[in-house]
Amino acid sequence: MGRRWPPYDSERPKGKACITVRGCVIICDMAVTNTVTEASTRVDTRGRILDAARDLILDQHPAALTVAAIAAAAGVSARTIYRYFPTKEELIAAVAERPTEGVPGMTVPEHWNEVRGALRVVWRFFAEDMNLLRSERLIPGGVELRRARLATARPAFDRVLADAGVPEGPERAVLVEIVIHLTSSTTLLELIDRHGLSVDAATDMVLDTLDRIVESARDSE
Repeated sequence: MGRRWPPYDSERPKGKACITVRGCVIICDMAVTNTVTEASTRVDTRGRILDAARDLILDQHPAALTVAAIAAAAGVSARTIYRYFPTKEELIAAVAERPTEGVPGMTVPEHWNEVRGALRVVWRFFAEDMNLLRSERLIPGGVELRRARLATARPAFDRVLADAGVPEGPERAVLVEIVIHLTSSTTLLELIDRHGLSVDAATDMVLDTLDRIVESARDSE
């Protein structure tokens, strides 16, 4: 591997294959080519299944989703889906766990005056995929996912409240839990699904509540 070679079959040695990398044609063993191709196909198929499931979840409640519908949307058989995801719940879990690191504001901000803008960004992002949030509550791993988020959110919100001028102590520890609950996706679902609020109205309500709580904590110092 590593030698450049013209991509013409007449000039290719028997048992070798051509792979184009950044404009260069590279000769390698056919077995290597097959392995690379098979791995690429597996990644592509899994991605198509996840994309299809995500698109369907956006349009319908995840409880009503069927493997047959996902297979049809992904252009694969139900048997292929089960090869990658043994159960529908595992497939939904994989969709719910897809990363959101590229979304601005998905991490807790460093300063209190940045919380308002960050929460608006995050909740508007969640509002576009409400069924993904709902699906998280249908899967066995949903609780673990939320616990993992809390593990990083607690120290981050403690720093934010310190920046807001809330004195250190037991009261701030309690306030951290209140802030985490108020800014969680669970609260967003409650306000939209149960109370019929728009995402902007829900955000305004929570932010106003947070401001009053923090202001009260400062005054009690």
